[in-house]
Parts: sequence; structure tokens; C-alpha cells
Amino acid sequence: MSGASTRARRAPTAPRRRRRVRTGHSLTTRGGWFVAVGVLTVAGAFVLRERDLIFVGVLALVLPALAWAATGLRRVSLAVEHRVVPQRLQAGEGGVVRVRLRNTYDRTTRPLDVLQPGVRLLMPGARRTVPPIAPGEWGELRIPIEARRRGSYTIGSPLLRQTDPLGLSQVRRRLPARTEVLVLPTVVPLVGLPRGLNGRGSATGTSSATAAGGDPDAGVRAYRMGDDIRSVHWRASARLEEDLVVRVAAATTLGTALLVLDHRTSAYRLGPPEDRDDGEDGLEVAVTLGASIGHHLLEQDVDLTVVDHTGHVLVQGHDVADELLGVLAAAGTRRGELHPTAPAGTDAVVAVVGPLSGAEARTLAGLRRGAAIAFVLDDAAGVRDGSECAAVLRAAGWRVVPVDVGDAATPDGGAHLAHAWRGACTLTSVAARGPAHEEGVR
Repeated sequence: MSGASTRARRAPTAPRRRRRVRTGHSLTTRGGWFVAVGVLTVAGAFVLRERDLIFVGVLALVLPALAWAATGLRRVSLAVEHRVVPQRLQAGEGGVVRVRLRNTYDRTTRPLDVLQPGVRLLMPGARRTVPPIAPGEWGELRIPIEARRRGSYTIGSPLLRQTDPLGLSQVRRRLPARTEVLVLPTVVPLVGLPRGLNGRGSATGTSSATAAGGDPDAGVRAYRMGDDIRSVHWRASARLEEDLVVRVAAATTLGTALLVLDHRTSAYRLGPPEDRDDGEDGLEVAVTLGASIGHHLLEQDVDLTVVDHTGHVLVQGHDVADELLGVLAAAGTRRGELHPTAPAGTDAVVAVVGPLSGAEARTLAGLRRGAAIAFVLDDAAGVRDGSECAAVLRAAGWRVVPVDVGDAATPDGGAHLAHAWRGACTLTSVAARGPAHEEGVR
């Protein structure tokens, strides 16, 4: 296919219609056949004038009726606990759904047939039999789950099915239990930092000097029992003419950074119009890359602000790694034009975008503050041939790192993203040495 991406395209499929499970009191398929056979036998007996067949037909009709009455009169009272261990998963990890049933009735239950509905991309449907439960005791069943893609999922209520010993009648009812499961995006370990995010002073971005002693990046507090005697600030203690004080190092940061994440599905519909995909792979790669970069910068004590393509702040601060992953886990298709803004004093801007149009690229180019890196996600043809988006950003002083979605969406795509990050840090490190050095790195 000329000009198309080298990665395999997935043919569009119609949405799968979810099969609805009926609840209530009804005959099973076997019970229905008994009724049909009984009616036909009685009718045939009258036609053929065979009295013995009438007895067989009546028996076939009476058995489902007795089974219906037995299942309707049998009572079962259960308390239900529904848990997922662990409550938060990462894409690719496995867990367990624990369904605990407590018998609150005064009689021992019969074996319980429990059906747990499946959840797409999280767990298949499962059917388990719980042994008889004595009054006041607990029964438990465990269902394995595997998170195949990040997102917020709801595991629905399990279905309890009770039948008579002959399997002619059944009662289906839903147990009141629902559980929310959050699957976090994959975090790829990254190494290195772009130039501009190194060793500024305190959380405000400047070195702090205390009046007590003039030592940079240090403060003082009153001496407490158990403090190391070597940490006593003797000059400050003498000047203050009070109790002893000790040195306290001030919190430092590597600077401030802005992470722009374009999570529009339309931005990652790659390829020519006749062969364009649905954008899901590109969006997942963008979220994985954004989560990995944000988590890495926060681990390095960077004051991070994460915004989407509209400029809406997703998270902001130092200790927000868990909040960032939680927000990105549920990041879906959000519409809007690309117009992010950068806070004052930003030392570096990192953008994760698709192949932007010329106007969008110029809007993003005006966001540059200090070191500016743009990861442009595209298919193989776009990465190889370049685009107007990359040209506009490079002309504005951005470091453009193309990322092939086809390579990054494979099971080994984490290594591809880590390599792209290392390349971006290398480019920003040599930028100050001149164009010749930068071309050599490329």
C-alpha cells in the first residue's frame, strides 16, 4: 500500500452487543422441554386413544410444576462483599476479584451457582460454584483479572442462580455488589534530564540564604533531644543568645517544567484518509509517554505542571505522582482547539502531540520557555518523511523527537520510548554548543 503506514491496520469492527442476562423465576431449557413433551404426549394420547400415554404426559407436566414451586419457596439470604486486590492496577498487571458471600439465613444453603459478568479489556465472564454455607459462615470465590489497557472500569453485580435438583426450574437474582477498578497507565523507566532542569535552589527556584548564618540552602531550628551535636549551628546560637539551634537543609528542586499532553483521539488518526485508523493506539502511546515523563520529572523533584491541549491544568506541584497517574488513567477523548499556556518562570516545556497542522504547530511553538521538547507521534511514513509540524517547531527553537506509533505500541515499545527520551535529553544538552554539534548527535 503506497504511502501507508508499515504497521498493520485494524479493520473497523461493529460494536459487540452485550448479551443481557435475565433475572427472575423461570423454567430452564430442560424444564421447557419437559412441558413441551408433556403437552404433545397428552395430545397424542387423546388422538391415539392411549390412556397409558396420558399418565406419561401428566407426569412430564407435573415435574416442572413441582420444581417451580420448590425453587420459589426456597429462601436464601446472603450478605455480599465485592473486592478487587489490588484496587489500583497498572496496564499489563493481574489481580483477583474476591466475592465473599455470608449466609444470613438460619439454614445451610445448597451449592450456589454464581455468575460474574465479564468486563471488556479487564476480565472475562466467570461461572463458579460455591459449596454449601452454614448459617453465619462465609463462602468465597476468586476470579483472576488481567488489566490489558488503562482506564476506569466497573465490575458489575454477580448473578446468583438457584435450581432444583432436577434442573427444571431456576431463580436468578443479582447480588448487590459493584466495584470500581482503576488501571493506571504504564510507566516506562527513563534516564536523564533536559538542559535547564538542573540544580536551582529551593522550591521557589532561587537559592535560600538564612539570616541566622548566611549558609546557602540551609535554615535553623531549635535543638531537640537526640539531634546530632555536629549539626549545631554555633555562630547562630551565639548570635541569637538563646538555646542551641541546628542546621536544617532547605528543600531543593531541579526547576519548573510544563508537560503538555494532547489527548484528542482525532490527533492520532494517522495515515491517509482511505486507510486511517481509529487513533486508539496513538492515544495510548501518548498517555504512556506523558505518564512516564511526568513520573520521571516528579521523581527528580521537578515542580511540574501538566496541562492538556486546551490549557486545562490536570495536576500541579511536587508530590503529585499518584494524582498524575490517576488522572491519566481516565484520560479519554477530549475535544477542543490546541491553545495551552505556560506559567511564568517555567524552565522547560515538554509536549506530547500528534502530527499537528501548521496553525496548531505555530500555536505550540509560541509556548517555548527555556528548553523545549516536542514528541511528535506519527506513523512510519510521517516519521521518515517529516512534516510541516516538525519544521515549524524546529524553526522556533524546539527539539523535535519523532516517535513511531507502530513501534511504540508493540509489547517492547517501552524501550522505544526510553530511547526517544534519552535522545531528547542529548539534543538539549548539546544545543548550546552550536548547530554542528547538534547535527552530529542526530
